[in-house]
Amino acid sequence: MELSIKKPFFTPKDLSWHERAKWWKDKGKRVLGYLCSDFPEEIVYAGGILPIRILGSNEAISEAYKYSINPYSCYVTRSILDIALKGELSDFDGLAITTTCDACGLDIYWRMEDQVKGSFPFLYLLPRPSISKTESSHKFFRVELFRFKESLEEFLQEEIPKSSLAHAIKVYNQNRSLLREIYDLRGEGFISGVDAASAVFSSMGNPKDESNLLLSRMIEEAKVREPKSSAAPRIHLSGSVLFNLELFELIEDLGGTVVSDDLCVGSRYFWDPVSTDRDPLEALATRYLDKEPACPCMNTESKVEDRLNFILMMLERYKADAVVFCLHKYCDTHQLDYQILAEELEEREIPFLVHIIEQNIGTAQLRTKLEALFEIINGRG
Repeated sequence: MELSIKKPFFTPKDLSWHERAKWWKDKGKRVLGYLCSDFPEEIVYAGGILPIRILGSNEAISEAYKYSINPYSCYVTRSILDIALKGELSDFDGLAITTTCDACGLDIYWRMEDQVKGSFPFLYLLPRPSISKTESSHKFFRVELFRFKESLEEFLQEEIPKSSLAHAIKVYNQNRSLLREIYDLRGEGFISGVDAASAVFSSMGNPKDESNLLLSRMIEEAKVREPKSSAAPRIHLSGSVLFNLELFELIEDLGGTVVSDDLCVGSRYFWDPVSTDRDPLEALATRYLDKEPACPCMNTESKVEDRLNFILMMLERYKADAVVFCLHKYCDTHQLDYQILAEELEEREIPFLVHIIEQNIGTAQLRTKLEALFEIINGRG
């Protein structure tokens, strides 16, 4: 039985980010785009603005190369700039960019500032420290969040009260809790890997109160279904941005199932809640600096160890058989971490494969790799 809730989900197959923004603007609302899962959406939501994650797309690039963007930037960065230059973000009131990696942080901000700033009434660069778990980095980020909030208030011409921030944190924490429950149901066979991924994609483009209703209904429907019990290879996905659900669908088409991940369009987006027993901005600074799974862009000394421990925890929690790394070409941060993570998995005799993607996931080549991996998994059983 197909989930009846799947239809209302906003996924890359349904509406483009541009169309979703237009739909919201037609209701008399404001829309702000952001690029990174380490962006504090709660501040935007508290101001009555809909934050929408801009992921880029696998469409051919036609405009970005005209403006001297580094050809060795990942396709995500080039695609996002291309979308903006084509005017596909024209219905957005603003764009906020967090300093993560150089390409998708500083470089893309400079290009936006130079080429498309006039398209956005509000364009903001949010500096985020690259080292977490220190008093100085937390103090710095708290100040930057306060400055961002002030800039947003100036744009809105109204104050964002602390009570609104506290409410936004509560709503977002509920969303995170619901997504974790969906992940648990996926691990138990009540929800497919594709449907769980659709739920996360939906949450990055829907108002969180609306998203929470949809997710709650999805959970209710899933719990009354018979769980799928099979010997299908259980896969953990590791990587950054995926433009769509193609990878999840390919794994399922080949007889496997995605049961866990540490993707920035997956668990890295929602896993950790925000504390509700302290000042809202302080709590947000702590959550977005210290959250798990750790962002590969961070330079915290324990970052790779933290990432490894999170992957191992997910493998155990969801009984995953193997890890599939899906990494973007020219993404230095992920590919540097991969060298260490691969060694650690090999020492533990955990099967894994790595696949480098750019505009598309390279279905034919990846299909062959996955078939070989599934043979290894089935042979171990």
